[in-house]
Amino acid sequence: MPLPAHYGECMHLHGRWGLEFQSARSAIDTGMLMLQSHRGRTSHERYPGVLLGSAGFSETTGDVMAAKFAWSGCHATLIEKLSDGSCYYQCGVSLDSGELQLAAGESHSTPACHFSRHAKDGLNAVSASMHEFVRSEILPAWTRTERPVHALAIVSWQRYGCTGQPVNVKSLIRFVNKLSAYRNHTAGRMYCQTNEQPQLS
Repeated sequence: MPLPAHYGECMHLHGRWGLEFQSARSAIDTGMLMLQSHRGRTSHERYPGVLLGSAGFSETTGDVMAAKFAWSGCHATLIEKLSDGSCYYQCGVSLDSGELQLAAGESHSTPACHFSRHAKDGLNAVSASMHEFVRSEILPAWTRTERPVHALAIVSWQRYGCTGQPVNVKSLIRFVNKLSAYRNHTAGRMYCQTNEQPQLS
């Protein structure tokens, strides 16, 4: 895929257990940047997606494009800037020799790569756009419905079960039913407000 000529930076993610999604930035300069994973599955070491944009893009400024390869296996990403100044992005499944063999008449479809671009509002705008796409197009419909508030999700044994006193379950249910709770769809968080505390016995 051709990239805008002014794109000068690539942000990619790496990490390990307990230190996932560490970001690193690389200049898009004459030559090639290749990011590969040969672990056979998605891992912390090499996330199959990149953020490309104008040099110095930030959370709130810069022309940024997100590219996410929808694949949980060996993959390769290539960003290359040619000597004439043109630049392009490629991604795909990274197959070992002989791993995929097609008989006459057979075909193979590659996984999709999803893109989102915002010309001036930086990483936040691209992230919001990509999250909205995932919620509306990829996740199943039931994930977009309101979920009930469960008593055990609000009041856990850590708060009320270690006091040595029995919990009055009916009081707990009344307490949860009085919560004024709503889901903030843009942030995906639950906010609860109440001044009442459940009775412990």
